[in-house]
Amino acid sequence: MYLSRVTIGGSTDYLHSLLANERQAGYTIHQLLWQLFTEETKRSFLYRVEMEKNGTPIFYILSSVTPTIQHRFFKIETKPFLPKLTTKMKLAFSLRANPTICITDKEGKQHRHDVLMHAKKQIQLNANNYNQDDIHNLMQQAALNWISSEKRLNKWGISLNHLPDIKAYTPERIKKSSGKIMAFSSVDYQGTLTIEDPALFWQQYQQGFGRAKAFGCGLMLIRTI
Repeated sequence: MYLSRVTIGGSTDYLHSLLANERQAGYTIHQLLWQLFTEETKRSFLYRVEMEKNGTPIFYILSSVTPTIQHRFFKIETKPFLPKLTTKMKLAFSLRANPTICITDKEGKQHRHDVLMHAKKQIQLNANNYNQDDIHNLMQQAALNWISSEKRLNKWGISLNHLPDIKAYTPERIKKSSGKIMAFSSVDYQGTLTIEDPALFWQQYQQGFGRAKAFGCGLMLIRTI
């Protein structure tokens, strides 16, 4: 695997014009980064966008192949990424994820919902008296329940040393090329974990965590502690 740090190599005017429409920005970024993988016919990379204080984006990309080195728009720094993972190893992590939940309706059909939006809807439907603080607390608890699920952590091959901090919550509405609007939430988690099964964790790490990977979710940044 390879981890790349990608910054804008020249004027940002072109980028700002592409991202002017917030609903199309996520899809535009995905298509733009795909240009770095000219041999790929199917997306096989994960990415995350961080904004500098001056508003310039930095892209972190995890990929199975190296991105194109020569590109008129991007400055690319790439290094091999094959961490030596061991059982009971402790890592600090930062993860931007799209938490979802699968709900079975009265007809037995399953529907996938955004965890935070589902929690908000439930309190609005079932509580007679509530305020914005109640909604915020319930949504935050739903996000923490998602990442601390024992079943999920076992699948990922890790345990959490404590509940992570939620550094940011962003509701997203993205217009896809088909014209369809995709609504989801991204949550920025930050905390520490312990590796219980290195092989399982590495397998999941390469696939990404959660959904909406095409729109900047799923890449976990890690460091040893």
